[in-house]
Amino acid sequence: MTQGYVSYFLMKEPAQAASFFMMAASRPKSPAYVQRLVNKLIRENTLDPKDIEESLKILDQHGGSETFKQILSTIESSTKK
Repeated sequence: MTQGYVSYFLMKEPAQAASFFMMAASRPKSPAYVQRLVNKLIRENTLDPKDIEESLKILDQHGGSETFKQILSTIESSTKK
């Protein structure tokens, strides 16, 4: 949750924030509002496809985790619908 907050509100990186919030939402006993926040970020088109592509490039360059890459790919496919 903290990483999502920092990414969105302080670093202005909505794609990374959504992925952090999505990871938090997948945890057991996660509050329902976390998933609603993910849905809102995606629904309001806050996520620019370029943001997501850039995040994936950064992860590839710096050895980001596969889980994080999968989450960003899921967000990317959600924004293309």
